[in-house]
Amino acid sequence: MAAVFGSPPPQPVPRLPRPPSSLRSFLSTYHHPSTFFRLDRHASALQSPPPSISGCGAGGRWSIEKRIQESLAILDLMESQSISLDASLLCSILKSCADARSLRLGRLAHDKALRAGLHTNPYVANSLLLLYSRCGLLDAARQLFDEMPVRNVVTWTTAISMYQQAGFPNVALDLYQLMRDGADQAIKPNAFTYCSVLNCCAGVKDLGLGLRVHEQIIEEGLQNDRFLIVALIDMYTKCGKVSHARKVFDCVPQPTLEAYTAMIEGYSGNGLTSESVELIRMVLRTGSVADKVTALGFMTIIRPCVMQMSLRHGQEIHAHIIKFGHNPGYKQLSAIVSLYEMRQDAFCIPIV
Repeated sequence: MAAVFGSPPPQPVPRLPRPPSSLRSFLSTYHHPSTFFRLDRHASALQSPPPSISGCGAGGRWSIEKRIQESLAILDLMESQSISLDASLLCSILKSCADARSLRLGRLAHDKALRAGLHTNPYVANSLLLLYSRCGLLDAARQLFDEMPVRNVVTWTTAISMYQQAGFPNVALDLYQLMRDGADQAIKPNAFTYCSVLNCCAGVKDLGLGLRVHEQIIEEGLQNDRFLIVALIDMYTKCGKVSHARKVFDCVPQPTLEAYTAMIEGYSGNGLTSESVELIRMVLRTGSVADKVTALGFMTIIRPCVMQMSLRHGQEIHAHIIKFGHNPGYKQLSAIVSLYEMRQDAFCIPIV
């Protein structure tokens, strides 16, 4: 016993620094999209967000920013141990900052990229461009774009999409023309590029450019892309060429619900409510009606009936909704009431 009590206490084992590979692997997993999906689901279940972000009302955003801060702290640790930063890690963190619309943390990551000399890396530069465009800093994003020594299709697509989503379709189209005719004309647009360009064509009703883009899509074998199909239908209907849109729709063996929605709204927007209602009935005859009504959106379905004052079709859809337990909101109920009032069938309104 004396020997036991007289023995010196065990010395703490010195903590060895983590190897660079384990830190990189940890950060890659930390910023994987599936991790953020689980995090966002957990954060949305919180009863109230922390006081520091009670003004923004988004627990998920607070949790994501907390993870970004922890990741930046790990990058500080790596720098203090003279571990070189990896471009893919910075891209992951910058992407997370862009998703969270966190300009403050994004600028901290940008500073780290500058110190590490990675700001000229094409992937890091694209992530920075995405960050500033998501945060609404168009001038800063354009300056970054103009100073890029190397641009790829992701660079051009991000810049074009930035102006399109910000409400500057003409600037986006000018950028697209520069991409096609400028020094980077060897770069071919992808499906995402064409989607943004077609949305711009729809916004400014530039049918001529829309037709040329459609030809390019066919030449490159992208005509079956489901996002491009919706973008083409939307472009043609907004340019008043409903027949062109229907040809695109009919060429699809199995149209998606998004394609049905675009075609239905295209008919409605051009005053062709009979064709719109007929397409709605075609949708409701296939598969689960409740799922179709929910996926298409009730307003998309009931609006043509109101425009056409088609009481029979409106009642048919209303009956389907009651039968399958769909719970329409205030706007949807207002549309039903408007339909009955326009046809002077007010006795049906209490049932709504």
